[in-house]
Formats: sequence, C-alpha cells, structure tokens
Amino acid sequence: MEKNKNNFLIASISDIQGNIRALDNKVIAIIIILAIPVSQLKFLISVYMNLFSINAIIGFALCSLLVISWISCLIFTFYSILSIDNPSHRIKSDENVKGYFYGTNLFSVSCWDSLFLKKATINKDLETYRKDFSAIDLEKELIYEQMKLVFIREVKSKRQKIALTSAFLTIVFIFISQFIVLINSNLQ
Repeated sequence: MEKNKNNFLIASISDIQGNIRALDNKVIAIIIILAIPVSQLKFLISVYMNLFSINAIIGFALCSLLVISWISCLIFTFYSILSIDNPSHRIKSDENVKGYFYGTNLFSVSCWDSLFLKKATINKDLETYRKDFSAIDLEKELIYEQMKLVFIREVKSKRQKIALTSAFLTIVFIFISQFIVLINSNLQ
C-alpha cells in the first residue's frame, strides 16, 4: 500500500511538472499576440488618428482601453514567466520535511556567484547528506514537493489566464476601432 501511495505521488508530481512546462510554452503564443500591435504600430496610429477625428471621446476611450489591456497582458505574461518566491515558505510543515526531491538548500549560490560560479559552495558533505537522506519520511517528502508544485502551477495558471484575457481584449479593441473607422469611411 505504501508503494502505491508513493507511485501515485511521483506520477502526480510528474504530471504537475508537465502542466507547468505547458503553461510556460503557452507564453510564446501570448508574446506573439503582444508583438502584433507593435509590428503594426504605423497602421494603428493611423486608425486611432482617424478615430479621434471621427469622435475624440470614443477614440480616446478605445485607445486608452487598448493601451491598458496591452500593458496588462505584457505585465502578466512576464509575471507568468518569472519564478515565484520559494513555495516552501507557504506550506505549513514540521521540521522533518527537508525538500530532498529537488535538493533544497544543498548549495549556496549568491546572485554574484550565479553569474560567474566562482564561489558556489555545497552546504553538506556527501556522508552527512546520505545520513540525513536515510532518515527521511519519503511519503511526507513527496507530498511536500507535490504541494509546492501545485502552488506554482496555480499561480502560473492564474497569471496566464489574466494575460490571455488581456490579449483577447487587446485584439477586440483593435478590431472595434478598425470597424468604426471602416464604417465611417464607407458612410462618407
């Protein structure tokens, strides 16, 4: 029974990791959507200049909504890429959980060291690490890692949903603006 629980937790951790990777890959599509207004900036300026000449209030409102939704999409897209603070700080656990699945706190690497890797140091020698590892509660460690990954997945998913909604609104505001200008030019 114990082995089945551990296999279940390992499969769950693997699935959650896959979901996190998929979320990270979807960011590429959002970045492409973000690039559309930038690549068509001349055209958008002419659309909004025409819209301002038709009706300044509607032009200002749609232009403002476009900029707000685009910036919101940009911010939440980059937030979904950025690493989240250490999720272990958000999980209440006893001191017996050490985070061995990912080797938590095994190395000390400062910001400076991450650039040049000159003084990255290991916090435990091999024998101490082996002794500590032999005393762990495997099921508890796996549950702990699963909880951390679920936290990361949920935060990334929420940020990405906001970014996608903002991207959709950006496209909608562009089309509405173009439609108003097109209708107005056909009426004249």
